[in-house]
This record gives sequence, structure tokens and C-alpha cells, in this order.
Amino acid sequence: MSPLDVEERLRALREQAQRREVPPDAWLRLQRRVRREPRRRAALVAGVALAVLVASVVPAVLARRAAQSPVPDLGNPATNPVPRDWKQYRDTRQNYSFRYPPGWVVKPNGVFPGQAMILPPESAAVPLSAEAEARLPFFMTAANGNFYYAAYAALYPPGTSGRLPGGRPFLQTGEPEPPGQRFSRYIIDWGRFCLTDPRPDPGTPATDCGAHALLVTISGKTALWDRYHAIATTIVRSMAPLRKTRPSAGDRSRPACRPDQWTIALPNGWSFGTAGDGHGMTTWHISGGIRYLRHGPPCHLRLRVQATAENPDGTPLRVPGTPAATSIEGDLPEDGSGPTSPSVSTPSIPESPLQWNFHWENWCRQPLGQARVRIAAGGRSATQPAPESGYGNCRNLGPGAPWRIVPVP
Repeated sequence: MSPLDVEERLRALREQAQRREVPPDAWLRLQRRVRREPRRRAALVAGVALAVLVASVVPAVLARRAAQSPVPDLGNPATNPVPRDWKQYRDTRQNYSFRYPPGWVVKPNGVFPGQAMILPPESAAVPLSAEAEARLPFFMTAANGNFYYAAYAALYPPGTSGRLPGGRPFLQTGEPEPPGQRFSRYIIDWGRFCLTDPRPDPGTPATDCGAHALLVTISGKTALWDRYHAIATTIVRSMAPLRKTRPSAGDRSRPACRPDQWTIALPNGWSFGTAGDGHGMTTWHISGGIRYLRHGPPCHLRLRVQATAENPDGTPLRVPGTPAATSIEGDLPEDGSGPTSPSVSTPSIPESPLQWNFHWENWCRQPLGQARVRIAAGGRSATQPAPESGYGNCRNLGPGAPWRIVPVP
């Protein structure tokens, strides 16, 4: 900007200040004073011009930045502090705590045992039920689960990642909502600890000492979402365990697993996602794990898993994104897919950090015949045949629809 442009800008700001804020004769009085004090004239005029410039420009800049600012950074106390007068909620069995504001309440969810409902003042007195929950204008939920956070996130649409102030990684996802409604989900790595289920399902152990994740959801109508979303993210930021946990990816001080201690485990079925599940496409979920072969002492395993596609005769099938690769890390035998089974059950909620996940997006866009996907890791491999074309909703997929294999997450 040239000196003439600067002078013109300052003149315009001075005239604006005269019209809006300065009494009609104030500028004349200032001019008389400057003439009586020649030595201070330059400094005074410059100071007045700078003050007018700051008063005019800075509020506009701050307003623009506020409008463009993202959701508060959960890991930055400066942008998302937890007020000192907030109360604390503690769940000793599920090993988590959080802070929440005065006027808010925390209630156990009678519909889903072990889940806490976090409610603002508008919903504090509402009796909870499945029907009432659907009508709540704004609420949060929190619960601990016996699953690995990163693998669990593979079941949901892609989101963003970050860390809580204590360093715990989280994944944040959302889902399409009806007009006037907003939703957000946080899947937080809660490490390894023992969680006792007071009412275990038949055939499952009552105590689980594997990897866990804390699942937190935020749901509300747009008006209350705008009012409470910053508070809700501060509540998430305050989440912390009540007792020490170990890393969810296992113990790196253990000896590395030998090749004869493990093999690749493939699923004995398929799972699919359609446009209605938030992925926006017909997706074949290719998931599996690592089977422990019961040889040798407990060990730690770190692998890079790679997925490629091929024809029945083993020749490569060109699919964008391949070879697709992901990394897994965990302990054996704890994180193995099973003691003897050569396969894992049809993927649902992955419970192990040694489970791997790939998506073949719009896999049924074109006939595959007897194509298969080859999974390779640590010098060994196994193949999974592609499902028959009758599976899933493959209609309305044009030749330009995305067709690729991608690792998740």
C-alpha cells in the first residue's frame, strides 16, 4: 500500500470516527491544541490516527476470526479451559471421570446399562426412557467398551483425529442428521485395564482385561447445539481415567513374536455398508485379525498388513489404491483372534488392536467373477474371495463411481 493510500485510509477513518463517535467540535478543539503545541503535533496526530485505525479495524478482524474459528482444540487448555467450579462425575467400575457445569445433571441411562446421560438444564428433570431420549433437545452420553478404539472407528464414516490434554488419542466422527439436528461421536483410546461386567452374556468372561475405548456422543437440535457445543467439547476434554491403564497397543518391552507364533486369520463371512450407513457408497468391509498358534512365550507383534486384488489364476487385478497398507500392533496371546479357529467371525465391533480393516468402495460397480483379495503380512499371506454380486445394493452405480480399496483407519 502506497503512502497516499495510507493517508487516504486514515482520512476516511477520521471522518468515520467524527460521524459515529466523536462530538462535532472535538476535532476542531484537537487541531487548536496541536497548533499551540507544535513539537507534539506529529506524535499526537499519529497517535490519534493509530487509535482510530485500531478501533475500526481490530474489532472487524476479531469478529471475522471468531466466525471462522473451528471447534475448540480439545488438547489446548488455552482455547478450551475447564472452569474450576464444575462438578466431577466418577464411574469407578468403568474407570472414567469427567467434569460438568453447575445446573447440568448426570443420570444412568436405564435403556443402556453402564451408560451415563449428561443433560443440560432444559433436560435435567426429564424422566429417561427410550421414547423420552428421542425427544431430548440436547444430550450427551458416555460409556466404556471392551473394544479397540481405532478398529471400532472403522465402522463409522471418516472423521478427524486428535488428543486429549493427557495425551490420549481420539477419533471424532459424525453422521448425516435430519434438518435441524446435529450429532458428533468421540471414540477415545482408553488403554488396557480390567473391566468387570456385572451381567455378562452367556459364554463370555465376566472380566475383560483387554483394550478399551471410551465412547462419547453429543446430540441436539441446532439451536441448543449452537448454545452448548463448546461446553460439550470441554466436557469431553475433561475425560480422564480413575486408575492407571496400560497402552492399548500392547507392551513393547515384550520380546518380538516369532513367525511360528502367529498366522493371518480371515473372516468366515462378509459385511457391507450401503449409502444409508454414512459411507455414502456400497462398501465391502474386508476385515480380519491375527491368530495365535500357542507356540512360545507371550510376545509383542508389529506388522504392516497389505491388501491387493487378483484374478482366480493369481494374476493382479488392477484396483485403484492397491497395494493398500495399514499397520497393526498388539500382544499375543491376549489380542489374538482365537486359540484354534483358522478364521474370525463375521466382523462386527473389532475388539483387538491386531484386527485389520480395509474397505473396497463400490466393489460391485462392475462384475468381478471369482476375484479375490490377498492379505499379506510378515512374509505370509491369505486370500479372501470376493462376494457374489447379489450381495448388497449395487444398483444405480455408474461407471464413474469411485472404485478402490482403502485401509481403515
